Order: sequence, then structure tokens, then C-alpha cells
Amino acid sequence: MPRTMPNITMPNIVFASCDALPALSESDAILAAVLEARGARVAPASWTGPQDAFEGADLIVLRATWDYALRHRAFRDWLDGLEGLRAAVVNAPRLMRWNMNKRYLLELAEKGAPLPPTRAVRPQASSIAEAMAALGLDRAVVKPQIGAGARGLSIVDAGDAAGFQRAAEKLVAGARTASFRRSFRRSGRSARPR
Repeated sequence: MPRTMPNITMPNIVFASCDALPALSESDAILAAVLEARGARVAPASWTGPQDAFEGADLIVLRATWDYALRHRAFRDWLDGLEGLRAAVVNAPRLMRWNMNKRYLLELAEKGAPLPPTRAVRPQASSIAEAMAALGLDRAVVKPQIGAGARGLSIVDAGDAAGFQRAAEKLVAGARTASFRRSFRRSGRSARPR
């Protein structure tokens, strides 16, 4: 006698996005099609929009929440709220809160992770110059501690007082301090990070 499969309800999956990217990306659409072919329901929903999509989800996948850095306190509150829902969340809100601030890189470096030399700096030209000198850098990347993509990123050269000032102003505009990284090297030449 053939075995029959039990009646399993397929999950309702929500891909968290942002207002600027409300639809599924091309790669998310491919994944959604595979999941839907297996009976799942998949839909995008902005983390800042109506919350009923998240409240009814079985699984929430954080995918395109790229504007979180502009409203990081609200995003942190939203992550806190996800923990009270019945849905599984990928990546876990606890992990997301931890790596929202690039200071987590300092924690990883302290535990032996192979990272470029990194320093937290104040949003002041003098602090950036001091960090570069202390790390012995000719060129460095300055990024906001809370940021996504290249928003607020500056590449500065040692001795470039005007460059330090522009980098500090970008950090002040974002009301954040910065992580400080050595530029990546390829074939012995300094290269801008991607």
C-alpha cells in the first residue's frame, strides 16, 4: 500500500524590504518562484509599512531593509517587535542588532578574526588624522558606524587635511562616528574596496 504524505500547510513567507525597494529583487523573485512551486506563499513587505504581513507570517526573511541606517532607532525597535511574533526570523533580530553598528568589527578583531586594522573615531578631522597615524596608514576608508552600502563613505589620504575635514563632515551629517579601515591591496597596489 503506498504511503500518503500528511497534509502539511505550506508557510507564509515575508521578505522584509524598504519603501524604496518595495518589490522583490530579481534574485528574490527567483527564490520566491521556487518556494511558491513548493506551495509556499511569498510576498515582500516594507519594514516601515503596515505590520499585518509580518504578524501573519510563518517566516520573515530580512532582505532589502537598506534604509535602516537612516532610521536605525526605529529599525532597532522594529527588530525588537519581531521577537514577539510567532514567525521565525532570518537573520535573528539579536544578530541584526549586534551587527548594525560596525563596532562589532572591533569585537571580532579582539577575538582573533583576520580583519583590516580598524579604529572607531570621533567625527572630527583631527580624530581621523590621529587614527591614520596610529595605524600607520597612507590611505584609509572612513565609514559611519551605522550605515549600509557606501552611504557616508570617504577615502582619505594621509596629510590631506581637506579630505579629513570632508570625511568628518559626512560623519557629522549622519550624527555618527566612524569605523576606520585600511584600504584593500591587490597585486601590491592600493585598491579601493568594493
